[in-house]
Amino acid sequence: MKHIQQLEKQQIPQALDLAWEVFEKYVGIDYTQRGIDEFYQFLHTPSLTKPLVYYGAFDKNQMIGMIAMRNNHIALFFVKDTHQHLGIGKALFTYMLAQIPDHRISVNSSPYATEIYRELGFCATEHMKEENGIRFLPMFYNR
Repeated sequence: MKHIQQLEKQQIPQALDLAWEVFEKYVGIDYTQRGIDEFYQFLHTPSLTKPLVYYGAFDKNQMIGMIAMRNNHIALFFVKDTHQHLGIGKALFTYMLAQIPDHRISVNSSPYATEIYRELGFCATEHMKEENGIRFLPMFYNR
């Protein structure tokens, strides 16, 4: 049984651990050490992660996916490798969309996730960029 919910404060560390686990295995392989360190620092800086609104997907009591936003910008979006390609990400995104009135959403997609975002309806707004070792494609969703 899978369900999605807005995360409570005590569940956020688990979501950040999930983000790091998936980043390290799939996303970080495209980054320099500087980019990996920058992402790690982001995850461990409460002033950056605390203002985010988090949603999680659960299978029984295990968190299998998470998405976090601030001001209609997706800051984190990860699904455990054992649950990828099963529609968990799409379900998380759809649930999150239903919670916000304005469906104009931006994201800075990693090279790994670009196609996933395109499948969700995002379009690139610029070319691939790199800042502080983080490679990303600015994308936008408006439905």
